[in-house]
Amino acid sequence: MTKAIQINPSRDRGYFSRGCFYGQQENYLAAIQDFDHALQLNPHLPEASLDRAIAYYNLGNFNQALTDLQQAAEDFQQQGNDRSYQRVLSLMEQIRQAALSSIV
Repeated sequence: MTKAIQINPSRDRGYFSRGCFYGQQENYLAAIQDFDHALQLNPHLPEASLDRAIAYYNLGNFNQALTDLQQAAEDFQQQGNDRSYQRVLSLMEQIRQAALSSIV
């Protein structure tokens, strides 16, 4: 993916794909950086918002995870992707519950 980014640094999908790879490797900070870059290139890329939210969640940053999930939900809804929209809403509720549990 790094080579693809070097060839065409203005494509959001290269950064998104590399961010996914970093996330799978549990390198969440690098993943977030790539998702940030993908979202700078395309602010309405719900998959990047969703995966960045998961990375933030794994780092214990529930508030940022929920913010990103809200953006992903809005973008999926605007795209008419009801299945992904519902999935994100469910994930938001799970993270809210996890956040509440961590306070108690």
